[in-house]
Amino acid sequence: MMQDWLNDPKYALFTIIMTDIWRVAGFSMVVYLAGLQFIPKDLIESSNIDGANYWSRFKHIVFPLLAPAFTVNVLLAMIGSMKVFEIVMVLTEGGPGYTTEVFYTLIRTTFSSGEMGYATAVNMLLFFFVTLVGVPVLLKMKKREVEM
Repeated sequence: MMQDWLNDPKYALFTIIMTDIWRVAGFSMVVYLAGLQFIPKDLIESSNIDGANYWSRFKHIVFPLLAPAFTVNVLLAMIGSMKVFEIVMVLTEGGPGYTTEVFYTLIRTTFSSGEMGYATAVNMLLFFFVTLVGVPVLLKMKKREVEM
């Protein structure tokens, strides 16, 4: 018997999450690849000459220099997960029941039903929530970045 991934309340949210991860994985890998290309080769070569193993090189050179790419990816993923709409709308429209209801599907249904004030309030709440979560995360992660 086939599993109905999108119409089963136990699996619908999981299916949407996995679909969204698949959608953004390519962009995240491009950001990491750009960060890896930014790392100077002479640092890697000098650590090889000094006798550093792979794990030590990664821990002390590569990972600290990848911190800006990591910051960008984490921040974009957090904000994107709070503002997700199109995947939910295309796959389930917020159903089955309300198991995949997100801010933007709630805003859409309240605007559609003519409750403009309530929809605007929910939208402002989303804005403040994204700001309240995003700014501290950005500031904390910026402290970890290494200047070259």
